[in-house]
Amino acid sequence: MSQEVWSQESEQLGIELINRLIDLKNAGVLCSPSQLDDWLSYLKAKLFRALDFTATASPQGKEMAAVLVRDLFSLIERDYATKKRRSLRNIKLTWNKHLGPQFGGRRAASITATEISSYIAERQQQGAMSATINNESAMLKRMYQLAIEMNVLKPSQRPYVPILPTNNARSGFVPDAQYEALARETQKVGLWLRAMFEVAITYGWRKGELLDLRVGQVNLSERTISLEGSQTKNGKSRCVVMSDLVFELLTQCVARKNPDDHVFTRLPRTGTVFRYRASKFWWTQFWQDGKPVRESAKTESETEAQEILRARIAATNTTGRPVANFAKDWKRVVKRAGCPNLLFHDLRRSAVRNMVRDGVREKVAMEISGHQTRSIFDRYHIIDPDDLRDASARMQRGAAQRLQATRKLPQREGVGSGAPSDAMASG
Repeated sequence: MSQEVWSQESEQLGIELINRLIDLKNAGVLCSPSQLDDWLSYLKAKLFRALDFTATASPQGKEMAAVLVRDLFSLIERDYATKKRRSLRNIKLTWNKHLGPQFGGRRAASITATEISSYIAERQQQGAMSATINNESAMLKRMYQLAIEMNVLKPSQRPYVPILPTNNARSGFVPDAQYEALARETQKVGLWLRAMFEVAITYGWRKGELLDLRVGQVNLSERTISLEGSQTKNGKSRCVVMSDLVFELLTQCVARKNPDDHVFTRLPRTGTVFRYRASKFWWTQFWQDGKPVRESAKTESETEAQEILRARIAATNTTGRPVANFAKDWKRVVKRAGCPNLLFHDLRRSAVRNMVRDGVREKVAMEISGHQTRSIFDRYHIIDPDDLRDASARMQRGAAQRLQATRKLPQREGVGSGAPSDAMASG
């Protein structure tokens, strides 16, 4: 950027500053030197945002000192949007909830390692996990790195950002004895959760991959399910062949839906059952086209009334609402199934463990589950104490079989026998 352009921008800043001072004077507000300095810094930072930090000549000296941390967030936000990072939503939430309120209005060059350490200590007191805090710290480091790469800040203006040691890798999985209880409880919630549970524990697919699955990706004729690269964490597409149970469940999930509809949907909440006071009959009620409609039939059984209601809703609503958040449903399911600490992501470990136990080659299992590196796959392959006992029994049987086979082999003279050979005896 030429000096002439900088002069023009500075002139505009001066005019805006004078107008602001006139407004303060007319309002009867006294402006201290510190307030004036803060306002000037704000105007300079506003100038840098307007220039979008892409000038050929970078701001220097006082201009760099005027850059605010929220200006750095605009850099990482644009970087994530340009690269179409799936975690763009996550960094926005992190900024709005934590980093923004703490550092947003501060000058980027004035942030110190001590202040960042204080922020980390405060987040620990709030109960945040070390991995969560490290993600926030990594985001802050990336913001400063982008600013340095674009000559918005000098390397010397980047503070040291400490990283906490982490050892919170989970090792949860679904024991064989709890599978039936989880299947039963998920079915009570609805077909969508029963099918999601079965796909997750069979193929180890992530929750986000399942929620974004569309009907057109389920090929019933070929009995396959496909994921596009834009839907996976590592950007690689995947395809699996459905088991008989998965095929049965997904056939029901995709029935009467369009190819662009979501596979896993809830039935709309458009009905209820009730009974009048002192009455033994239950009535079903639902809403159609925005108007309440009461069924003419009545029953003495609440369960039967619920079945009538579900059947009527299913007949009038073919697609339902896409599942977005089912944390409460899952928490209720695992509590009733007797495993209250089980996470939905633990099904991914269970799938990896089951595939290895069933003899699936590890490379194929990694392709199915979507693990890109062997180290992460090994971490997800959880060893159960029952597996260790089974391995010990297998090794013991193997050793016995080898010993028995050895005893059946013809022995050479003087080898393997406790008695001395005839030649040695004669000598």
